[in-house]
Amino acid sequence: MDKTKAKYKPGDRVRVRADLINGRRYSMANGASDIAVPGMIALGGKIVTIKEVSEFGYWIKEDEDRFPYRRTDEMFEPTQPIIIYHKGDRVIALDNNNGKTGIAKCSPDDKFDFCIGAKLAFDRLMEQGPRFKVGDLVVGLPEADDEYRATRSGWKGLVVQVSEHEIQVEGIDIAGKIRRFRVNPKYFRKIEEE
Repeated sequence: MDKTKAKYKPGDRVRVRADLINGRRYSMANGASDIAVPGMIALGGKIVTIKEVSEFGYWIKEDEDRFPYRRTDEMFEPTQPIIIYHKGDRVIALDNNNGKTGIAKCSPDDKFDFCIGAKLAFDRLMEQGPRFKVGDLVVGLPEADDEYRATRSGWKGLVVQVSEHEIQVEGIDIAGKIRRFRVNPKYFRKIEEE
């Protein structure tokens, strides 16, 4: 098979089908096929990167430290693109591959401009590395009102722990007691020192 005719190429990000069935045969466009095994199924629903392509299938980077399984076209589904849309005075950039978002909110003093909001939202989505570090002082964004009761818009706290999908923030709750909350970092911004 001409590698240029393959459905995917090295570097492509694809999702391993979550509905793979152990022992079932899955095909390539050229008729070659392979059987799904538990090691392949373990990555079901995950986004992976194509490492190598042959006439018999694909190898992925995520298998570098594991057994290198050969996968076929039917074992993957294409990932979805980044979608940018507006909701009221907010512009949201959504990465359908991982569910992460970048949000830009129009100030009440400004005129709404989708293009400016789209650029800001996209830039925020593409920020590399964690947005916060332990010791940062953060404040809840207006979007937090829909998600959190205690850590609502304007609520301030100190970041005490950072992980890939959440931060732990310590602050004063509505009863006046110091508490820690696990929150999504997309609903907060760092308070810059003046």
